[in-house]
Amino acid sequence: MSTHRRIDINAEVKSAIEELLSGLHHSSLFALIADSLGKLPPSLKLPESNIIGIFHVGSGSVEAEPKPETELWSEMRETFVQYCIRYAIVAMITSSELYLQRLYFLAELAKVVTHCGGTIKGEMFHEIKSRCAKKFRHSSVDGLVEETFNSIGLTTPNLSLLESFRSIYGLRKCLVHRGGIIGREDVDDRGGLTALWQKPVLSVNGKDVASLPLRVDKGQTVDVRFVYERREWHPGDELQLTTENCQHIAITLGQFGKELGGELINGIHTMLTSKPH
Repeated sequence: MSTHRRIDINAEVKSAIEELLSGLHHSSLFALIADSLGKLPPSLKLPESNIIGIFHVGSGSVEAEPKPETELWSEMRETFVQYCIRYAIVAMITSSELYLQRLYFLAELAKVVTHCGGTIKGEMFHEIKSRCAKKFRHSSVDGLVEETFNSIGLTTPNLSLLESFRSIYGLRKCLVHRGGIIGREDVDDRGGLTALWQKPVLSVNGKDVASLPLRVDKGQTVDVRFVYERREWHPGDELQLTTENCQHIAITLGQFGKELGGELINGIHTMLTSKPH
């Protein structure tokens, strides 16, 4: 016997946006925590490990005198924060990819649900889910973005946000496949890897704020605007990013995701209002 599912697409889209923003927030927070840990005083007593000594033992005899753990921790401190920032950026892009997949699935689902009183047969639901999963396996991120645009009926995307998303994904490919060292595969027609993201600029009474925290007196006007920041690297360069960059990347991916989600909700509204009575 066929079962029916009742689905509120609007609620599902809002849930997807919340999940995306939560993932981005946790990843950016991870980078901030790592930055704080990297600033711990060298004198702080850290956990001891026998692994370091074991690595220096070969054929039953000690091949070399292992470095003191305090020295190893000091060396590790220099790279620790960068490793964590890289991990956070890869995690952010993963959250965005999963969000795009979910949004595409909801857009395909909406085409059926909005014309069936908000319900769908179980078999049809799983058929659409299976079809979308197959498409995800064979689509590049650019292809997935384009398919999602087409599915939600978005013909005029925010080109700056789209360029930002694609450029940030370029960072992920370099980090995952080349350990953050720019290769020939990463560069564009201009010979470099370019990343573009939004950053907030805070102003008080029309004057930009140089650093935070800042005391604001009663009666002063506080405004926030977003500007685009561009970074560029060339073959052989190493991607060096800060926790502040990480926050800006999270903001940009969140803005991109919210805009796409809003377009899907608008598209559903259009489908419902144009539905013949």
